[in-house]
Amino acid sequence: MYAVDALEHSHIYRTPDWAQLPENLLAQGRAFAYERFSSVQRLDYAARAVHLTSGELARAVQVTKHTLVDVHLSGTCSGIEVAPLQECVHLRRLSFSDTDVRDVALASLLRHLPELGHLGLSHCYHLRGDFLCILDACPLLTSLAIYHCGMHITELALQAVAQLSHLEVLSLEFCDLLFPPSSLQATLEHLGSLRSFSMAGNTAFTNDYLKCVAGSPCAPLLEDLDLSRTSISTMGDPGAWVLLQHFPSLRRLRLADCSLVQGVDAMAALLWRLGSLEALDLCRAPGLNAEALRLVLAASGAGLRELALELPSRWRAPLPPPHPGLALRALHLDAGGVGAASVLPILRACAPTLVRLFVAFSLARRDATPDAVAGALGTLRGLCELTLQGCAGLHEGHLATLGTLTDLRRLQVHAQRRPRVWYPELAGLGRLQALASLSLQGFRPDPADLPGLRGLRFLRLDASADAFWMRRAAAAGPCPQVRTFALIGCMEPESLDWLAQAFPGLQDLGVACAGTMAQEQLLPLRQLPRLQHLSVGNTAMARAHQMDWIWTDFPALEYFGTSGCVHSEPKVEEDCVMQAQLAAEE
Repeated sequence: MYAVDALEHSHIYRTPDWAQLPENLLAQGRAFAYERFSSVQRLDYAARAVHLTSGELARAVQVTKHTLVDVHLSGTCSGIEVAPLQECVHLRRLSFSDTDVRDVALASLLRHLPELGHLGLSHCYHLRGDFLCILDACPLLTSLAIYHCGMHITELALQAVAQLSHLEVLSLEFCDLLFPPSSLQATLEHLGSLRSFSMAGNTAFTNDYLKCVAGSPCAPLLEDLDLSRTSISTMGDPGAWVLLQHFPSLRRLRLADCSLVQGVDAMAALLWRLGSLEALDLCRAPGLNAEALRLVLAASGAGLRELALELPSRWRAPLPPPHPGLALRALHLDAGGVGAASVLPILRACAPTLVRLFVAFSLARRDATPDAVAGALGTLRGLCELTLQGCAGLHEGHLATLGTLTDLRRLQVHAQRRPRVWYPELAGLGRLQALASLSLQGFRPDPADLPGLRGLRFLRLDASADAFWMRRAAAAGPCPQVRTFALIGCMEPESLDWLAQAFPGLQDLGVACAGTMAQEQLLPLRQLPRLQHLSVGNTAMARAHQMDWIWTDFPALEYFGTSGCVHSEPKVEEDCVMQAQLAAEE
C-alpha cells in the first residue's frame, strides 16, 4: 500500500522541474523538501506533457532510491538514460510505454532489480526481445506484460521465463512467436502459479498451441485467458470449443475476432463446463448465430457477470429472449442492425444488477415506441456508466428518463446527424449530481443544467453548437468545476471568447476551428489561469513555424498541439454502489 501523504504517492507530470525545486529554496526549506521527497514511493511520468531529461530522472532517483517501488516512464521520457534506476534496488513495479528503450539498456537494468515483481512494456518498438533471456535475474517476478512491441519471442526467451516460478500473469500480446508449440508446453510445466495467460493479437497462435496450453499442468488453475485476434478455430478435431473445456477454473475468457464458425453443441458443453465463468468476450465472432446467442444468454443467467458481443453489421435477426436469471454487471452489446424490440427485454432483465452498459441498436424500424425505450432506460437505476452509440433513429424522446439515473458517473450519447442541422437539447441532466464525465454528439445539454453538475470534470460537445447556444452557456453562470473540455468538429474562431466565461477552471482544452487561426483569436483564452494543455486543430496553424508567442501569452501552458484533441480523459471512479457489488461478488 502507498502511504496517504500526497508526496509519497504522486503523479508529478504537472510540475516538470519538481526535482530542481529543492535548489530554489532556502536552507531550511531545502532540508524540508529533501525530507519529504525521500519518502516518495511512486514516480509516474505517463501523462507528463513536458519531455523528461536524463538529469531530471537522475536527480529524482538520487532522492528517492531508498523508498521507490514503482516507476512508469512514457513517450516523453524517450532518449533518456535508464541506468540511474539501477540504484533503486527495492523497485517492485517497472513500466515503459511508447519509449525507445533498447534491449541492452533494459537487460542491464533488470540485473540490478532483484525484488522486481511486475514488468510492463507497451509500444516499445526498439525492443527485439533479447532482454527476455536474462529474466532469471528477477526471480520474484509475478507479472510479465508485453503489448504491441513487435518483439521476437524465441525458445531461449521461453527458457528464461520458465525459471520464474512465482509468475502469476503472463501476457505476450502482438509478438512474433519464433518457437514451436512443444516449447510453450515445456515452459508452462514450470509455471505452477500461473493464473492469467494472454496471447492476444498473435496470429501465429493456432489450435496446436492451444492444445499444448490445455495439456499443461497450469490449465486447470487458469482464471483469465485472452485469445483475442489469434488463429484458433472451431474447425478440425479437436476444435477450440473442445480444447477450452480443459480450463474449468476460468473466470474471464476473451475470444474476440476469432474464427468461431461452427460447433453450437460443443459451445453449449463448454459453457456448461465453465461453471465459474464471469466474463465472456465474443466480439466480432463471424460464426455466431441465433442459437449460439441463446446459449450465451442462458449462460449469463447461470453466473456470467460481464458480457461483450459485437454482431456483424449485416445482422438483422431479432435477439433471443433473455434468461429469467440474467444478472449481468457489465454489458457491451453492439447490435446496430437489430431492432429495439428484442434489445429492450435484455436491458430490463439485467436492470437490477447492471452498472456498466454500452449498447448500439436500431430505432429506425420503429418497432418500439419512444416511451418504451425511455421506460427501459429508466429502469437502469444502478447504472454508473452508460454509452449509447450508433443507435440509428435516436432522438430526445428516447432519452427522456436519463435524468432519473442519479448514480451515473459517465454518460456518452453519440448520434449521427446531418451537418448544419439543429441539434436537440437533453432535459433533466441537471439532476445527475454524481456525473463526472459527459460526452454528447448529435445532442446538446440544456445550458441551465451545467452549473448544477458539481461533480462534472470532463465535457465533450458537438462543435455545431450555434452562437446562440454558446451565449446561453456563458450567461447561465460559470462552471468552474469542469477541468477538461473538447469540441468535436469545426467551429468559427471568433466563438472562443465564450469559453472563458462559461468554464473558467479549464486545465485541458481541445477545439477544431475552421479557416485560418490568428494569434489574436486565441487571446480570449488568456482568461483561463489554470490552462495547461491546449490543442487547436487548424491546418494553417500546423504549418506555422513561428509559435514562440504561444509560450509568452500563456505562461502556465505545458503543452500545445494542433490535433484538436484533449490531452486525456480522467478515469471516472466507481461509486459506492459498484464497489459494494464487486466486494459482494468477490
